[in-house]
Amino acid sequence: WGGQHVAYKRATGAELVYAARADASDSWKATVVDDVGEATSISLAVDPRGRPHISYQIPGRFGGASVAYAWHDGNTWQIEEAVKASLFAEFYGDWSSLALVEGWTPAIAYRTDYTSRAVSLAVRQPSGTWAKSTIETGVGTSLGQYASVVVASDTYVVAYLSGAVRLASAPIGADLLPGTWTTSAVGSIKGSQLDLASDPIGGLHLALVDNDGHVDTWYKAQGSTWRSSASFGSGVLGVS
Repeated sequence: WGGQHVAYKRATGAELVYAARADASDSWKATVVDDVGEATSISLAVDPRGRPHISYQIPGRFGGASVAYAWHDGNTWQIEEAVKASLFAEFYGDWSSLALVEGWTPAIAYRTDYTSRAVSLAVRQPSGTWAKSTIETGVGTSLGQYASVVVASDTYVVAYLSGAVRLASAPIGADLLPGTWTTSAVGSIKGSQLDLASDPIGGLHLALVDNDGHVDTWYKAQGSTWRSSASFGSGVLGVS
């Protein structure tokens, strides 16, 4: 599969496309994953075998929007709906993020926009069903925006907006489901976009666009507090 991976929606048409290459000297090899139309909120993870896994939002069968999950089994792409919209006004996955637990099991953080808003986590079970866990609910317009999930030190950690930046964490059980969620504001940190990553020793790295349009990065060592690590000019962001 190569060492560099990207997933995106094609500009002409609305297909979900996956592309990979070995390194910067190689050419990209692209393939259409799903031609359902209007694939958005795309998140990509790669398992220890180098195979891609993708979560993304798709139009619901009865209106609204659902969260889909695609992965390559070594021969072909497999696609399923992780969170299905059953009503016209149900919108799942306006913001979603994918992490692989123990390198293989997909866990998707996503926002729900229905009669109220919520941020939740869906974890795929060995049977192929998806177990859903609600992290926080409310009516604020920003609740759940830019939801981003990582696995750090046997814990699910989800960052998202709700006015300020919020962080939720829950221990990962033997069945890979989350335990009780603990939620809190990340100090006084505020922003309009965010992305979260973890490192091999349990540290958390947060990138966000602050209220002045600058890209800031923050770091939290395991058992410590958040500290600013860098600030850049204006732009969009991602952290890994």
